[in-house]
Amino acid sequence: MWSGAHRLVRAGVRFYSHADRAMSRIQSASRFVLAGVLDEALTTAEKSAVSIDFYDLGAGGYRIPREQPFEWERKWYDAALPPAPCRILVGAAGSGPEVAYLRDQGYQVDALEPSRDLAERCRRMLGPNGEVVVASYEELSRSVLDGEVVNPAARIANSTYDAVLLGFGSLSHVLDLNERGRLLSSCVRLAPAGPILASFWLAAKSRSPGRAGRAEHSGRFLGGLIRRVRRLPAHNARLSFGSWYGFAHSFARDEIEDLAKLIGRGLVWCGDAGIYPHVVFTPCTAIGYCCVATETEGSIHK
Repeated sequence: MWSGAHRLVRAGVRFYSHADRAMSRIQSASRFVLAGVLDEALTTAEKSAVSIDFYDLGAGGYRIPREQPFEWERKWYDAALPPAPCRILVGAAGSGPEVAYLRDQGYQVDALEPSRDLAERCRRMLGPNGEVVVASYEELSRSVLDGEVVNPAARIANSTYDAVLLGFGSLSHVLDLNERGRLLSSCVRLAPAGPILASFWLAAKSRSPGRAGRAEHSGRFLGGLIRRVRRLPAHNARLSFGSWYGFAHSFARDEIEDLAKLIGRGLVWCGDAGIYPHVVFTPCTAIGYCCVATETEGSIHK
């Protein structure tokens, strides 16, 4: 038999359980509403800026920075990068797990990171032997391709590297198609004879209708009203959204292949680690490098 105290505790546990599930549903729905509103109401440039803001907020709070790359990343670097002590540029370096690993392998490393908080962490991780620039990929492209000298990326715009690594999944944060081409063209300019390594998100599977779909639809309706008030053009591209990373583009395979053709590079598909496929855009001047859309294992440099 339950005593009065036990019944009270049981009722309290039941109330908490129901309340916790309700709050989780409300939190999830609010995230989808916000995603819909922002995706409809903001320009692509504004979405990119908001994404950096989300990283800044996350970096100062609940996010736990990685100290080392994942195992699949380490295998990728070991296979695709030229041997140390070459000079590597790491873009969107975050708090510095890639730069720390490459530095420990004997590479000379510079880094680019748009979040000031994360860039400071990266600077501490890298130490005094490399440059950490607080700048976005778009700023890098304007400095390298357009000769712009009024942004921080100008500090490395005339440098030459043996390879460029676009940090963990960061190609997906380049939301505009034209800017993706400009970024990779900038990387070719910075590493004319070296590989460009990139990881990104796979194209998302279609989501079944339900509460999340209804919440996002409501958000898009509100965002559409704001867009019309702002007199912005309608757009069809729907981006992934998260409260810690902002907006991201999920790629189809042919989009990556088109980027390789655009910059005149070979393309080696190095594997699929969960939702993060990773590739190498290879210079066609080297024998054995032009392997368009080819799966590879082991070292690219053998």
